[in-house]
Order: sequence, then structure tokens, then C-alpha cells
Amino acid sequence: MSYGYLDKYGILHVVSDEGTAKTYAKNGKYVKTDVANRGGYPCLLKEVVVYSQSEAYIEGNRGDGKKIRLSECKDIEALYKQLI
Repeated sequence: MSYGYLDKYGILHVVSDEGTAKTYAKNGKYVKTDVANRGGYPCLLKEVVVYSQSEAYIEGNRGDGKKIRLSECKDIEALYKQLI
């Protein structure tokens, strides 16, 4: 089981440790999830960095990643919506 949360900047993270999610969650809000994760981020085949519902990247972040539509990643989008 993993835990999803938004950090103080609104970035979506998914981690295996509930304590980490609780500590870093914006407003203390975090949820259990079965969304795959790697390196603290939701993962398809690569990490997905989610800044908002309209801004998400794969294979990097704002600086070097490929922008994707979050609506194409239904499970990650659903997790994000639970946390906003």
C-alpha cells in the first residue's frame, strides 16, 4: 500500500511510508492508494511529476520533462483530485 499527498508547493507525491505522507502533506491530507510510485512520484513506466490538474510531466519536470495531459492517466488524476 502507498500513500498519496500534495506537498507545500502542491506537487503530487506517492510514497510507501505513511509517516512521510503525514509529515509532508499540505494541510495534513493524505490518502491510501494503489497507484505505482518510484522516487516519491506516481509512476506509469516513468515517474510523473504533477504540479496541477493542467500541468504534469513525464521523464522529468518543468525544466526538462515532456508535458502530458493528466486526463490520460486516470488513476493518477483520480488520486490528485482526492487530494485537492
